[in-house]
Amino acid sequence: MIERNHPDLPIGQQCALLSISRSSFYYETKGETDLNLDLMLQIDKQFLETPFYGVRQMTWHLRDEGHLVNEKRIRRLMRLYGKPSCIVSDNGTEFTSRAILKWAGDNDVDWHYIDPGKPQQNGF
Repeated sequence: MIERNHPDLPIGQQCALLSISRSSFYYETKGETDLNLDLMLQIDKQFLETPFYGVRQMTWHLRDEGHLVNEKRIRRLMRLYGKPSCIVSDNGTEFTSRAILKWAGDNDVDWHYIDPGKPQQNGF
């Protein structure tokens, strides 16, 4: 998009034509710190054992392990894992609403219902 060695247009004018700031052109992301990468590893290990843990329970677990974390940090790190590919749910109206089904359809998330009377299927 932007040519550093353009003979006629300096970088500032190229950025203005693309409606971006010059500082955003030069910005380089720093990535995650080693501490955050370690926390993500801990979250991943615990999530394999207890996939039903949300942000609050994961924060409590990490605090019990001795990490000084808050919910905001854990929520941000858990969001880096992305959206689920599939959601398994009961067929009852108290568990699913039109809003969540619309969200699943808009975001290409598969929605599967368990057989009535077989709650053990929720674990698979």
